[in-house]
Amino acid sequence: MELINLIRLLTSNWRYLVFLPVLVTAGVIYATKGEVRSFTTSSQIYTGLASGYDIETHSEDKFNYKLSQVIFDNAINLIKTDKMAEEVSIRLMAQHLAMPAPDHLIVKDENWSKAKKLFTPAFSKKYIKVGNAEQTYENLKKVRYESVSNEVIDILQSEHPFYGIEKLKSYSVKRLQGSDLIKFEYSNTDPGVAQNVLLFLGKAFEEIYNHLKARQAKQVVKYFQAQLDSTYSALTTTEEDLMNLKADNQILLLEDQLQLMEAKKDELIKGQEHLELELSAKKAQLKSMNVSLPQTKNASNTNRQSANVIKIKNQLTDDNFKLSLLELTTADVEVERERLTQRIERNQKKLEASIDLGKVRKMPQGSNKELAAELIANIASLEARLRVTERIIGNFYNNYRSATALKLEINKMERRITIAQENYFALLKDLQRSKTKLKNLSVSHSITVVDYPFYPVNPDPSMRKLLIVAGFAGTLIFVVSIIIVGYLFDASIATIAKAEKLAKSEVVGGMPDMSKIYKEVVIHKVKSKLIKQLEADIQQTKTAKQLSTMFISVVSLRPQEGKSRIAYEIAQKLSAYNKVLLIRNGSTEGEPRDIRSKNLEAWYYSTAESLNQSKDMDKFLENPLIQEEYDFIILELGAILNFDYPIQLLAKSDHNFLVIDSHRSWSEADGKSIDKIKKLKQVSFDVILNNIDLFEAEKLISELPKKRTRFRQTIKNIIQFKFRNNKFWVKSKK
Repeated sequence: MELINLIRLLTSNWRYLVFLPVLVTAGVIYATKGEVRSFTTSSQIYTGLASGYDIETHSEDKFNYKLSQVIFDNAINLIKTDKMAEEVSIRLMAQHLAMPAPDHLIVKDENWSKAKKLFTPAFSKKYIKVGNAEQTYENLKKVRYESVSNEVIDILQSEHPFYGIEKLKSYSVKRLQGSDLIKFEYSNTDPGVAQNVLLFLGKAFEEIYNHLKARQAKQVVKYFQAQLDSTYSALTTTEEDLMNLKADNQILLLEDQLQLMEAKKDELIKGQEHLELELSAKKAQLKSMNVSLPQTKNASNTNRQSANVIKIKNQLTDDNFKLSLLELTTADVEVERERLTQRIERNQKKLEASIDLGKVRKMPQGSNKELAAELIANIASLEARLRVTERIIGNFYNNYRSATALKLEINKMERRITIAQENYFALLKDLQRSKTKLKNLSVSHSITVVDYPFYPVNPDPSMRKLLIVAGFAGTLIFVVSIIIVGYLFDASIATIAKAEKLAKSEVVGGMPDMSKIYKEVVIHKVKSKLIKQLEADIQQTKTAKQLSTMFISVVSLRPQEGKSRIAYEIAQKLSAYNKVLLIRNGSTEGEPRDIRSKNLEAWYYSTAESLNQSKDMDKFLENPLIQEEYDFIILELGAILNFDYPIQLLAKSDHNFLVIDSHRSWSEADGKSIDKIKKLKQVSFDVILNNIDLFEAEKLISELPKKRTRFRQTIKNIIQFKFRNNKFWVKSKK
C-alpha cells in the first residue's frame, strides 16, 4: 500500500480515529482523577557475607565465588519470605498503636486514626501498651502464635495497605554489583511508613538471619558433642577390655613372650630329638648284650624272670617320669622327691638281681650284670624323660595356640582403639570448628545498615500523564490497526488491481457512487471524465477495426450491478455527435427522464428468452439500413450468473463491457462463469467498476478535480515524493 493511499484510508475513517481515542482518554482522565501519590525511599545494608572479616577468616584459603553467590541468594530469598514481612508488619503495627499522639514523621494523622480502629476496645486495652512499642510488639507477637485464627492474623492476611503481608512484600531487594551491599527500596502512600518499613526490615533481617545461623551452629555443635561422647565412651570401654584381658592372662609384652615361646619350642624339640637318639643308642647297646625286653607289660611268651624284669623296668620308668615332673614344679616336694629317688635305687638293685646272666654276653669292663641293669635303668629313665618332654611339647602347642588367639584378639582390640582415637580426634576438631562458628556468630555483627532510609519529602513522579498519553496512543494505534487489517482482509472487490486480478481483464473505466456527498470534490466533473475515458476507448476500438456501425454489449455477472445506468451514460455521451441505438432489457418505466438527445433512440425487449429465441436479431444487426442509420448499437444484456444472455450476441459484439459493482465480494462462481465464456476466442471483456472509490478513480483519470489549499497541495507533493516537480511549492492565486 502506498503512503498516500494509507493516509487517504485513515482520513476516510477520521471519525473512528478521533472519537474513540478521545473517549478512552476521557475515561483514563476520569479514572485517575483521584490518584494517590506514592513516596519511595531506600537503604543499603552491609552484610559481610562474602568478604567480611571475623574470627574464621583465617580458616579459608580460597574465595569460593559460587558459594558466595548461593549465600547471597539465600539471604535475598530470606528477606522476601512471609516470615520477614510478618515481622516487619507486627513491628510497624506496634509502633503505630503505641503512639500516644499522631506524628506525621511516623504516620499521617488520618492513617494513625485508622490504625487505632483496627482492634476492638477490649483487645486494645489488654494488649496495646501506649508509650511502650516494644511491649506492644511482644504482646501482638504472642497473640499471633496463640491460635491459627485471631485478629492479628486476620490483619496480616488482609489487603491492608500498611500491615497486609502481600502489600508489604512489594519492597525490592537486590545485591549491588557483586559487593557485600544489599539495597532495599519501598514505596508507600505514607512517607513515614515507607521509611519505618525499611528500618524494621533491616533490623528484622539481622535478627532472623543471625538466629537461623546460630540455630544451625548449635545443632551442629550438639551433634558433634553427642558423637564425641559416644566415641569417647566406646574408646574407654575398649581400652578397659584390653587392660582386663592382659591382666587376666598376665601379659605385659605379648610379642616378647611369643618370642620366648618360640625359643622354648625349639629347645624342647631339640631335647626330644636328643632323648630319642640316646634312647635308641641305649636300646642298641642292650640288644648287643643279648638282652631282649618285650615291649608289653603282659607278654604271654615271656618267662617268669623276664616278666619280673619288665615289671621292675616299668616301675623305674614310672618313677623317673614322676620324678621329672616333680623337678618341673616349684612347690616344696622334697619328701616325695626323696621317696621316689630311694624307690628308684631299690628297683635298680632288684633289676640287677632279676637279670638272666646266661643271656648276657661277656664284656671286658666291669660286671656284666651291673652293666645290663644300668642300661635298663637308663632306658627306663630316658623313656620317662621322653614322655615328659612329649607332654610338655603337647602342652606348649596348646598354650601357643591360646597365645596366638590372644594375640589376634589383642590386635583387633588395638585396631578398634586406633580407629576410635582417630574418630575421636576428627570429631574433636569438627566440634572445635563448630564452636568457633557459634562463637563467631556471637561476637561478629557484620550486618550493618550503612545507608539509613531517608524520609521522602517529594512524591514519586505521577503516572497519570503517562497513562493518559498511553491510553490515547494505544487506542489510536489499535484503531489504525483495525482499519488497516480490515482494509487488507476486506472481501469486497473495492480496488482496480483486485478487480483486474479476479476478472483477469483490464479495468478501462468506472462510475462513482453518486449517492455519496464528497466535500471539496466536484463529483460531476469526475463522472464526466470517466465517461469521456470510456468514449475514447470505444472510439479507439471503432477506428482500429474500421467499423461503420459498432455493436457494443454491456453485461454484468449479477443483477443490480449498474449496467443499465452505465449503458445509458455511454449512449448519452456517444449521442452528442453520433446516432446511437440503445437496446435495453425491460420497459419504458425504467427509462431515465433526462434523455433529451435527438441522436439517442431506446428500444426495449421483454425477456432474455425472447432475445435468445429471436432469429431476426442477427438479420436486424446485419441490415444495411440499420448500419446506415446508427453509428453505435448498445445492447444491454442480463446477468451472466442468471444465464440471461445470448452467447452468440456476445461473440458478434465488437466491444464487450463487463460491469462489476466494487462494493460486493467476489465468489468462485464469478470466476468460473467468466472463464467459461472466454473459452470462445471471439469473446473478451473490458471491465467497468461501478460505485468506484474516488481515490481509485484517480488511477484512471489522474488527479481528482478538487479544491485544495496551498498547504494541502504541498503536503501531498511531499507525501508523493515529488520534490523535483516544478510545481512542488504551490503558489497562491493571489
